[in-house]
Amino acid sequence: MRESAFSTVLWCLARNIPLGHLKQWTVERIEKEGENYRGGVGIGFLSSKEIENVGRKIVNGLSQYHVAERASQEWGLFGPALRMAVTRIANELGHSGNVRKGIAYFDQLTHGKILSRVQAGEERVLKARHGQTFVGYRRPVSQAVMGAERAFAAFAIPPDYHKWSPSKKKAFREQLARERRASKS
Repeated sequence: MRESAFSTVLWCLARNIPLGHLKQWTVERIEKEGENYRGGVGIGFLSSKEIENVGRKIVNGLSQYHVAERASQEWGLFGPALRMAVTRIANELGHSGNVRKGIAYFDQLTHGKILSRVQAGEERVLKARHGQTFVGYRRPVSQAVMGAERAFAAFAIPPDYHKWSPSKKKAFREQLARERRASKS
């Protein structure tokens, strides 16, 4: 494919063509069919919500590797607002497995320009299902909760606290209160 003066990814999005059909649309085919489209989608003239929608379509399309390859070739043609939107959306939690793989591949193709290297926003949780079968998944963690857990780690309640007798619970709470007061002074 020769170097294009415009983005075929943005051209397909402007024509409402699904990014899965991007393989069919090359610069030669667009010129052969008499299309006179030059430039981007007019990214500078779109509202922030429209840029957000275009960015989400691009990120969701990355689940197909040929879309990730074409988008990485045309990354410089997207414009700063769209590049920032794609980067921010790609770093959000909650993408499907195939989209995450596509984002990682896209990040590799763009030499690490997409994904942030801070990975403190999620934790791995194992759930027991059907007896001994464990199902693992990742869940987002609030930074405020993480900070509070660090601050009060010394005063944590044991996991079997709910099984204790009321007198043992009262003695434990009084001991925790003494320790908290002592740590503040």
